[in-house]
Amino acid sequence: MIDDVAVYSESTVAAVFSDIRHALLPNGLRMEYALHGDADAPEKVLLIMGLMCDKEAWAPLLATLLDPSASHGSYQYATFDNRGVGGTDKPLERYTTSQMAQDALMLLDHLQWPKAHIVGISMGGMIAQELVHAAPTRVRSLALLVTTPGRWSGALPGMAQFTTYLSYPKLLLARTKEDVVDNIMGALYPSQYLDATQPDGRCPRDILRAYHLARAEKVEVSAAGAHGQHAAVFSHSVRAARLAEVQSAGFPILIVGATHDGLLHPKNADLLESYLHGDRTRKVVFEDAGHGIQNQKRQELAQELSQLFHECAPAMPTDTELFRAEATAATFSDIRHATLANGLRVEYAVHGSGPEKVLLIMGLMAEKEAWLPTVATLLDPAAASATKYQFVTFDNRGVGGTDHPSEFYTTSQLAQDALQLLDHLQWPQAHVVGMSMGGMISQELAHTAPHRVKSLALIVTSPGFLQGATPRPAQLSGYWQLAKNFVAPSRHQIATKMVYVLYTDAYLERVVDGVALGTHVYNYHWDRLTHARQSATGMYGQYSAVLRHHMNATRLDEIRKAGFPILVIGARQDRLLHPNNSDILYECLKSSKTRRIMFEDAAHGVHVEKRVEVAAALDAHFCPASAL
Repeated sequence: MIDDVAVYSESTVAAVFSDIRHALLPNGLRMEYALHGDADAPEKVLLIMGLMCDKEAWAPLLATLLDPSASHGSYQYATFDNRGVGGTDKPLERYTTSQMAQDALMLLDHLQWPKAHIVGISMGGMIAQELVHAAPTRVRSLALLVTTPGRWSGALPGMAQFTTYLSYPKLLLARTKEDVVDNIMGALYPSQYLDATQPDGRCPRDILRAYHLARAEKVEVSAAGAHGQHAAVFSHSVRAARLAEVQSAGFPILIVGATHDGLLHPKNADLLESYLHGDRTRKVVFEDAGHGIQNQKRQELAQELSQLFHECAPAMPTDTELFRAEATAATFSDIRHATLANGLRVEYAVHGSGPEKVLLIMGLMAEKEAWLPTVATLLDPAAASATKYQFVTFDNRGVGGTDHPSEFYTTSQLAQDALQLLDHLQWPQAHVVGMSMGGMISQELAHTAPHRVKSLALIVTSPGFLQGATPRPAQLSGYWQLAKNFVAPSRHQIATKMVYVLYTDAYLERVVDGVALGTHVYNYHWDRLTHARQSATGMYGQYSAVLRHHMNATRLDEIRKAGFPILVIGARQDRLLHPNNSDILYECLKSSKTRRIMFEDAAHGVHVEKRVEVAAALDAHFCPASAL
C-alpha cells in the first residue's frame, strides 16, 4: 500500500494526472479534465470536487484507489475542474449547482459514458445531488461525501462551523501562502490528527503542510470563479421530496460524514440518510475525521467506495450464458499475433489487466477459446479475482490462428513456443496453467525454465505413457470415439462424440431453465466446430507430441526442487487420461508447496463441469493470501 509520504508527493500527483485533456462543451464552456486507470474498464467513475479546489485535490484518494497492491477493482476514473477553477473557464456570473451539474453531464456526453458511478465531495456532493436528480438513468451509484442538501433541508452550522467561518477574513488578510495553508488545514483536519506522531517520528501536519503548500503554488483561481462558486454553494437547495425521487431511482447510495467536520455540520449526513433512506442506502461516519476525509481517511474511504461500486457488479454468468457465442466474443475481444524467434506465427489473446500474469496452455487440437469458462469466471466483475490477473491464452502450433507446420511435433518443442511467447510479452515470470496436452507442455516448460515459473497448475494431464497410468476400458472407449472423428461423416457426429468424451452423464442430464445442460453443451461444441481452424498437418503434429511425451520421475523431481507452488487437478470420471495420472504426478511432485484436488464427479472437461470450483482453486493457488 502506498504510504503517506509517497501519496502526498508532487511526483505522485504528476503520475496520477498524466493524462490531462480539454473539451469544449455544448454550452460553450471549455473544461479541463483528466482520465485515470484502465481505459478498457467497463465501469466508469466521475469524481466531482468541492469549493475552489481543482481536480488534482483528488490525487491522494485516486493514488490509493489505483494502487495495484490494494485490489480495489478495475475502473476508469474522470476528474475535472469545475467552472471557476483550474484549467476550466471562469465566467463572471453567479453559478448554481444545477448549472454545474449540467457541465458534468455534458462531460459524460463528451466521454461517451452512458452511465457512471458519481462521487461528489462537499460542493461536489451538492452538484452530484443535482446531477442524479436531473439524469438518474446516467447513474450507476452515488457517493455523497461530507456534503449537505442545502440551506432549507440541511443542518444549521454549529459552533465548530461558525468558528471556521469567522476565520475566513484571515485568508483575505494573509500575507503569505504559509498563512493561507495554515488556515485551510485548520478548517480541513482536527488538530489531534495533525499533531499525532507517526512511527517514523513525523506528524501529519508536516506532511500535509508540504502537500498543501505545493498545491497552493499551482492551483489557478480568480475572483470571478470564487464569486461564482460561493454563490452556487449559498444558493444550493435540494428538498426532501427531490431526494426521495433520487432514492426511488434504485441505484446504491453511500453517504459519508465526519464527526469533526469544521465546514459542514456532521448532522447533514444524518439528514441525507433520512431523505435517501432505502435498502440500498448506506451511511458511514468517521468519528475522528474532519472535512478533508479524502486525505485523512483515504484508505478507509477507498475501501468504502470500492464496496459501493462492487454492489453494482453484475451477477456471475450462468453455465448456459457462458455457452453462448456472445460470451466467447466478449472474452476473446483482444486477439493479437506475434512472430516468435523460431519463425512461428502465433495467435494469442490478452484478458484482464491485473498485476499477476498467467499463461494458459490448452490441450489437443483445442483452440485458445476453449479456456472461456476459466477466464470468464476468474475475470467476472462479481468475483474478487476480477482485478488480480492478466491472462494470456494462445493457439498451440498446429491449431487455430497459429501456423500449422507439416512435421511431427514434440511437447518440448511446444514448450519452447510458449517460452518465446513469454519473451514476446516481456513477462519475466508467469503462473503457468496447462490442461491435458497443455499440461504435458507445461511440464516441459517448467523443467526447461523453472526461473520463468511463478506457480504451476497441471489439470487432467499425464507424465506420459511410460511414467503415467495405463489406460483402462473407460479411456480406451474414449480413444475409440476420438478415432471415429477421423472418418465421421458429419459435424453432428463429431460434436456428439466430443460431448460424450469430455463430460459426465450426470452433468449433461442436469436441467437448467427447463432444458438439459447437454443441449447447451452440444450447441456450444457445434458452434466451436463451425469456427474451428484445423488441418491434417496440425492434427498429426499434435497427436505425435502427445504419443511421444515422456516426463520421468527424475525430471519431475527436478521440477519439484525448483520450489514454486504446484497444483495438480484430476477428474475421477476422465474418459481420456486415467485419473491415476494425477496421483502419479502428485507423488512425484509432492512437497509442502504441492496440492492435489480430485473431482470425483467430473470428467476430462473438468474446467467446464467444475468451472467455479476450478477457478476458485486456481485463484487460491496463484494468490493464497488474498483468495476468497
